[in-house]
Amino acid sequence: WRMTYWIEIVGYVKAVRYENTSASFKFTLDTQEQIQREKEKRFNDKPIIGWQHTHPHYGIFLSGYDQFIHNNFFSQPWHVALVVDPCADTMGFFQTKRSRIVACGFYYILDPVPAAR
Repeated sequence: WRMTYWIEIVGYVKAVRYENTSASFKFTLDTQEQIQREKEKRFNDKPIIGWQHTHPHYGIFLSGYDQFIHNNFFSQPWHVALVVDPCADTMGFFQTKRSRIVACGFYYILDPVPAAR
């Protein structure tokens, strides 16, 4: 017996209070509090289903620190991590399966606004 989770991402909350360098991003207590306040204001009845960050020019993977964040703050089976490399125009989702973080086997992105013809 294996559970399959289907999630729909309906919006996001951008972190505005954080510490970063050109190659790192650090969640702080201020970051978590700001995200929670914004989530309650805009998406009160929706659960947080994951997190996302970029790896410009680095590719699609979760670093050791990324895995720490995912394991400690996003450990539910329906939680996902989205990694975007904007320079390569690529992205990938990751999830925990059988106590390991792995790339999601499938995802679909629906553009809610039809393109003008």
